[in-house]
Amino acid sequence: MQTIGRFELATVTRETCIRIPQGSRIVRFSARPMDPAVWVLFDPEMPTVIRCLRVVATDTPVNDDWEYVTSTVEGSDVWHLFQMK
Repeated sequence: MQTIGRFELATVTRETCIRIPQGSRIVRFSARPMDPAVWVLFDPEMPTVIRCLRVVATDTPVNDDWEYVTSTVEGSDVWHLFQMK
């Protein structure tokens, strides 16, 4: 059985590595400056892996090896979530 859990990101605009179950899927993220987080659909029985994520603002250069995950609007700002490879 799967569940949805919230995982905090350490900061906006810096790389954050989190330990989440293998096969997890990020279903939402928030880039609120004091409380950035991702919500993840996962099977709690799966072993955990480390995924490194980075939040960037619109017009910020991104590396070619970053994998786009999703975007969010927080007030007048648009933020984009990438997974580091």
